[in-house]
Amino acid sequence: MDFQGHLENVYRMVKDEPLIFILCGVLTHLLVIFSLAFLAGPIMGSYTLMAVYYLRDGRKPAFNDLFSGLSRFGELFPYFFLIWLIIAGFFIFIVPGILFMTWWLYVLVLMADKRLSLGIAMRQSKNKVQELGLSISCHLLFHFLLSSIFWFCPCN
Repeated sequence: MDFQGHLENVYRMVKDEPLIFILCGVLTHLLVIFSLAFLAGPIMGSYTLMAVYYLRDGRKPAFNDLFSGLSRFGELFPYFFLIWLIIAGFFIFIVPGILFMTWWLYVLVLMADKRLSLGIAMRQSKNKVQELGLSISCHLLFHFLLSSIFWFCPCN
């Protein structure tokens, strides 16, 4: 896992398009919170696609791109159930929650970018985590790094 590469990509995105990525990031989290996570799949999927298209294709993001996932509501809404499955794993016992969160780290990207169904995306995400030959702890560390950037970033 290339932590430095991921951080460089985030830095480049925010440096090149600070208003769009920061404003849309804050708005994404507000919409997810105020919708009680019902809009998590479509809105977070749209934000993810903005970043993917910017990094992979060099496409400049626009504010309206944040709402493009609403047109694919039916495809991306099942992510809501995955969130609750992970939360249930934490309530049952902490270890299943950590495993679920780590195995399914890439589900939203696969659903949004590759247009996979939830089940197939869950399977491919778990396989990718295991295929990299790295321990689950490496992906868990990556997930906590992303989470800490979100929660402790002064721009939020």
